[in-house]
Amino acid sequence: DGTALPPARTGSRVDPPAKKKKNKAKNGNGKNNNAPSSSQASVVKNNNASSKSAPINNDRNINNGAAVGEIIKLKGDTLPNGKQTVAIVSGLFSMEDDIRQHKGRKVISVAKPEEEGVVDGSFGKMGKCKVLFEDGISAEAVGSRVKMPERET
Repeated sequence: DGTALPPARTGSRVDPPAKKKKNKAKNGNGKNNNAPSSSQASVVKNNNASSKSAPINNDRNINNGAAVGEIIKLKGDTLPNGKQTVAIVSGLFSMEDDIRQHKGRKVISVAKPEEEGVVDGSFGKMGKCKVLFEDGISAEAVGSRVKMPERET
């Protein structure tokens, strides 16, 4: 017939991923094989006890109650001075926080020169927020820290 297949090339075969088998108890006694043994359970208890005694060392404790975050990108209108009006900040809030309750709170960029803005709302679902800078914020501020002072009561 005269037609021949090209020679096989190494590394070009694509195999479908292997299916994982469900781990059913083979001995029939119904015991959960994933449960830690008594020696493993004591290790887990010891680890939890030691972690509870140490104080949590997060940014709010270090900075006298001020929340600290990081500018991850700039958005919004470009002002005549070349600065952007909106910064997206990560780390000021957790996913559980309702950012709408913090709308209007003052935020200060730590980068020189210090720029002052206000929380404008949430951005996505991962605790990020939009911060509005009336006078704009320069592109060099991306990656720098911002702090949100504690509310005065």
